[in-house]
Amino acid sequence: TANPTAPTDLAMIVRKATEKDPQLRYDRAAELADDLDAFLENRPISARPPSLGYVFKMAVRRHKALSSVIAASLLIIVVGTIVAFRQITAARDDADAAASRAKAKAEEAERERQKTADALEDKDDALQLAQRNEERATRNADEAQQNLDELLQLSSIEILTDLRRRADEDLWPPGSATIPKMEAWIAEAETNVVPLLVPLMAQREKLEAEALPYTEEQAQRDRDTHPEAPALAEAQTKAKELEEQLAAAKKKSTGPAALLSGGGSASKEEAERLGKLLETQQAEVARLEGVVSERRTWEFAGDAKMDADAKRWRHRLVRSLVSDLGAFLEGPGAADEAVRGYAGEGYGSSLPEVQARLDLARRLQRETVTSDEATRHWAEAIADIAQHPEYGFELSIQEGLIPIGKDPGSTLWEFAVLSTGRVPERDEQDRIVVSDEMAIILVLIPGGEFDMGAIQPTADRPEGSPNVDPQARSDEIPVRRIALDPFFLSKYELTQGQWERARAARPSYYDVNSSFARQAWRRHPVEQVSWLDCDDVLLRLGLILPSEAQWEYGARARTTTVWWPGNEEKDLEGKANVHDQTSFGSVGDSWGRPVAWTDGYVVHAPVGTFGANRFGLHDVHGNVWEWCRDGSGDYEIDPRAGDGLRSMDGSRARVYRGGGFGYTAEKARSAIRINLTPGLRFSLLGVRSARVITD
Repeated sequence: TANPTAPTDLAMIVRKATEKDPQLRYDRAAELADDLDAFLENRPISARPPSLGYVFKMAVRRHKALSSVIAASLLIIVVGTIVAFRQITAARDDADAAASRAKAKAEEAERERQKTADALEDKDDALQLAQRNEERATRNADEAQQNLDELLQLSSIEILTDLRRRADEDLWPPGSATIPKMEAWIAEAETNVVPLLVPLMAQREKLEAEALPYTEEQAQRDRDTHPEAPALAEAQTKAKELEEQLAAAKKKSTGPAALLSGGGSASKEEAERLGKLLETQQAEVARLEGVVSERRTWEFAGDAKMDADAKRWRHRLVRSLVSDLGAFLEGPGAADEAVRGYAGEGYGSSLPEVQARLDLARRLQRETVTSDEATRHWAEAIADIAQHPEYGFELSIQEGLIPIGKDPGSTLWEFAVLSTGRVPERDEQDRIVVSDEMAIILVLIPGGEFDMGAIQPTADRPEGSPNVDPQARSDEIPVRRIALDPFFLSKYELTQGQWERARAARPSYYDVNSSFARQAWRRHPVEQVSWLDCDDVLLRLGLILPSEAQWEYGARARTTTVWWPGNEEKDLEGKANVHDQTSFGSVGDSWGRPVAWTDGYVVHAPVGTFGANRFGLHDVHGNVWEWCRDGSGDYEIDPRAGDGLRSMDGSRARVYRGGGFGYTAEKARSAIRINLTPGLRFSLLGVRSARVITD
């Protein structure tokens, strides 16, 4: 700070010289020196605004007498001021420099602090962003997995449905035409289905791991309400009954009474039979117990990803898919010994069943076409048929069939369908010996014309005239001439053993468990089969149902009488199994008026028990009714050329022919026609198969 006693001009000079703002200071040291000189000489200075009073004052001061004194004083003051000014300036510069350095350090510190704050904020933002991204990625992954799971589920359903449909529709009958298709189907199934099971099982296990605990109450409810629970109870009851019967049979076979009567051997055989039945029944009980004990109730708790109902629904879907895929890949299990190697082993649409079907197709191709033995049999048959008086045409090899010779009575050629059983043996008279394992036997029926239907007697056409029948009905007229091409027709009604080998099923009412058919049940005709059942099974075997015209032509075998043996009821004795004195003894007249004789059978008899007609066909009258291919309609409709089929587009019923064991002889006439809804079954209705001759 300047000395307060210093002159104003000098103070102003000093102030200007020490201004903080460089813009207000002297530009050069010379300007300072000029103002100091002006001050000493009492002249106006530049540091002070000029005025008249100031100029006058300066003039008075220029009095010489005082100049030296003033100059000396001013010099002292100036020197002191300059020194002070320099000290002040230096101090101020030092202070400014220190302040600048402090400010720079402060600014640097602020920048570093801001950097740190920004870095921390960036880190927090980055962490939050990373967390949000992670959450988003998790959600996306969950959604993607869910979409993938749903896609896997939908694709599994689609792939499985398509494969099963094609297995049922496109891969029958087994033979050279279907072998490449089956090979391609199997390769596709192994490629597309096998990889689906593992991820679906993982989905199921993951869902079941999240399930709520399974309670005793739920387990009991699952058992009680299982669809197979009644079957289990029935199987357990049956097993208990067999145990009691077996115990009684064993006691009977070893007791004193058996020794005295000599009946121990028969009782022992009965005990062995019951023991086998009991073993089979106990295995069925064990199987059903495993099925019924399976957990079916699954409860879940919801979470942020899925509510309880959605989990329950998804688990049900995935569990069903795993079950379906497992069943497709594993099949129904090992086939029964009676079915193994035949069409029934490959009847279903699972992978093992189609593989079995492919094996059968290759065997049929080899054993009926390409082997030396097959070639020899076919060469013999083809040569004989070409010159046979009943045929006179050249037959080509029919894949799936093997010629087994001519019937000694009819002289017509017969063929075994190898996919349904074994080639039968012949007895000393060269007649077929019917056995449990016998294949379907087809007779090559010669083509020709015949009069189909029946009419009541008239004056012009009395009883005994061709196709005149006193019991003829309105739907059997008019009688008309039908021309048929040669075709194959089964020698016997389809047996229970053949149906089992073809379908792997036992639908009959009078079967192994019936006292009427127990001893030879596989040789008895199959019954309780609908038209739809028969059509499906036969098509898979390369067979068909006969048309009504084919059936009646085969049944009449060129006869024109009421029944092929003659016009009188008594002519049927030994030729047909109808309601007789044997069945009358069991059921009375509830089945109508019985015939006069006794045939020894209450229900159906083993096929071939009764005599054959002129084509070598058995049981065309009685035993069981037989389905035909035609819909129900009158004879005014023209039959199709070749096979005589009548097109009944609007018909909801199908025709069956031939009568049955529980009907009167009148119901077994050659011309009689009955119709029924194609899906219905009953215990007197079976089937006789036919086949088209292929080129």
